[in-house]
Amino acid sequence: MRFSGFIISLLFTGLANGQSVKQSPKPLTLFSIKETEISTDEFVYLYRKNHLKKEDFTPVKVNEYIDLLINFKLKVTEARARGLDTTAAFIKEFRTYKAELKKPYTAEKAELDRLTQEAYERLNEEVRVSHILITLKQDAAPADTLAAFLKIKSIRERILGGEEFVKIAKETSEDPSAKGNGGDLGYFTALQMVYPFEQAAYAMKVGEISQPVRTRFGYHLLKLTGRRPASGEVEVSHIMLRTGTADEKKVKSKIFELDEQLRGGRNWDEVCKEYSEDPATKNSGGRLRPFGVGALPGVPEFEGVAFSLHSPGEISDPFRSAYGWHIVRLEKKIPLPAYSELEASLKRKISKDERLQIADKRKREEEKKRFGYSEDPVVRDWFIASADSSLQKGKWKFTGDIALKSKTLFTLQQQHHRAGSFIVFI
Repeated sequence: MRFSGFIISLLFTGLANGQSVKQSPKPLTLFSIKETEISTDEFVYLYRKNHLKKEDFTPVKVNEYIDLLINFKLKVTEARARGLDTTAAFIKEFRTYKAELKKPYTAEKAELDRLTQEAYERLNEEVRVSHILITLKQDAAPADTLAAFLKIKSIRERILGGEEFVKIAKETSEDPSAKGNGGDLGYFTALQMVYPFEQAAYAMKVGEISQPVRTRFGYHLLKLTGRRPASGEVEVSHIMLRTGTADEKKVKSKIFELDEQLRGGRNWDEVCKEYSEDPATKNSGGRLRPFGVGALPGVPEFEGVAFSLHSPGEISDPFRSAYGWHIVRLEKKIPLPAYSELEASLKRKISKDERLQIADKRKREEEKKRFGYSEDPVVRDWFIASADSSLQKGKWKFTGDIALKSKTLFTLQQQHHRAGSFIVFI
C-alpha cells in the first residue's frame, strides 16, 4: 500500500506554512516491523530534512524513499536482534562518531575560551611598535604576493645591515602616515590591531625586528620599541578651540587666556559652555567617554596628555592637536577590571574578530600535518575552476580529460584519493 498522495499533501502543507514538520491530526502508521511502528509524521520529518527542492516532492520519489526507509529499518532491526549494538566494537565506533559530532562545538568553545584569556592577559600590557607596510590585496595573484614578499624581505635586510628604521620607513612604507611619523604607531594593547599584527608584536623583544608579517593589508615589518604595564582607561573633559581657517595666533592666545581664567578659579563648566568649539560636549562640561591607550590614533597628543594627569580634577596646560588647541581635565582613572567582569564582553568581541577564524585555520593545518595530508594543487585548481552554478543545482557533469580521473587529488594517512573518486562523490 502506498501513502504517497497523502504524504505529499502533508509535505506541501508544511511547506506552505513554513514549518519544519507539519503534524497530521492523527499520525498514521506507514509500516511496522515487529512491534515498532513508523508513522507518517516520522517519514515527513525525515523526507523534508533530506529534500530541499520542490521538484523532489513527487509520488515516484516519495515511494523510492519509503523503500529506502523500510530497508534501513529492517537492517537496524536485524542488527539489534543479533546483538550487534552491544558489541565492544560497535560501542567504540558509536562513541567515536558522537565525539566527532561534538568536536566542532566543543573545540570552538575551547578555542574561544583560550583566545579570551589570551586577550585579557595582553590587556594587562601595552606595546609600542613602529612598522613598515607593503600593501597587498588579500586575493592577490601568486606573482604579486611573491613580489611583495621579496620587497619587504629586502627592506628587512637593509635594516639588519645597519640602516635606520625610521629613515627606511619614511622612504619605503606604503602606510601614508609613515612619511610623518617614521612608522611609529605609539602604544597599543590587545584588540586594537589586526590579530596577526598583535600576535607578532606581543611575541617580540624590545629592539627586535620581526620577520615579514602578513595581514589583510599586506606585508609588515615590525620593530618593538617599548613595553609597559597597562594604563587602563581614563575619563576626561576638555575645552577645545578649533584652528583650521582661524588665525593661529589668536586661537593660541585665547586658549592661554582661558587657562588663566580656570586657574584663577572660574568654573570649568561655564568656560566650557561659553568657549568650547566641540558642539557634542560643550553643554555637558566637555566630558568624553572613557578610552584606553591606542583608542585615539588620530590625536596621539590628546591621549598622551590625558594619561599624564594623575589626580581627578587636575587640569593640563594648553596643547595643540590636529583639531586645534585643548585644555583637558582628568575626571577619573579606570584600572583594568577583573577577568570575570570582562569575560562576557571580550567573548562577544572575539567571536566577531578574525582571530577565531585564524586560530581555527591554524588548527586545521596542524591536523593536516599530523595526519600526513597533502594535495595536488593542479588537480585541486582544476576542480575549483570547473565549479559553476550546475554544482549547486546538483547537475554538475565531468567534462575534463579522462586521464585526470586517475590522478591523486589528496593523500591522507598514506592513502591516495583519486580525482575519479571525488567526481563520483560529487
